Amino acid sequence: MLNTTSTDPVGAGTPTTANSFSPIGLSASTVYYFHVRTICTSSPSVWRTISFATSPANDNCSSATALTVNPNLLCAVKTSGTLRSATDSGEPNGGVGAPDDDVWYTFVATATTHRIELSNVVGNQTDLVHEVLEGTCGGGLI
Repeated sequence: MLNTTSTDPVGAGTPTTANSFSPIGLSASTVYYFHVRTICTSSPSVWRTISFATSPANDNCSSATALTVNPNLLCAVKTSGTLRSATDSGEPNGGVGAPDDDVWYTFVATATTHRIELSNVVGNQTDLVHEVLEGTCGGGLI
C-alpha cells in the first residue's frame, strides 16, 4: 500500500505477487510511505513501512519555478521552495560546489539591480551555493 500516512494501514491491503512496483502520478515534494506485509501462513505479518520523498517540481532546469520580481529591493513577495530530495539536473556548473541537489528558478530582470535572498533553507545545506545564469537549458547557460 502506498500513501502519505506513516501509520499502519487499516484493512488487508491489496494482494500482489509482483516483484516490482512502479507508482505513477506522484506529487512533487511529497513524503510517501510504502507499507508491506507478507502472508506466509494463515495470518499476515505486521506491516513494514519505508518512506521516500519525491523531488521538487523545479528539480530540473526545464521546469524552473517562475519568480515574481519585486518592484524594489524590499523583497515583499517571496517564493517558497525546498532542496529536499532534489537531484543533479545534469546542467553544467559554473560555480563552486557540487550540483548534486539543484533546484531551478527563473525571472526576467526589470532593473539593473535585483536582490536574491535565500532563507529558511530546507534540505541538504552541506554545499549550499546559488548562481545567477542566463541562456537556455541543456548546456546553453552561462
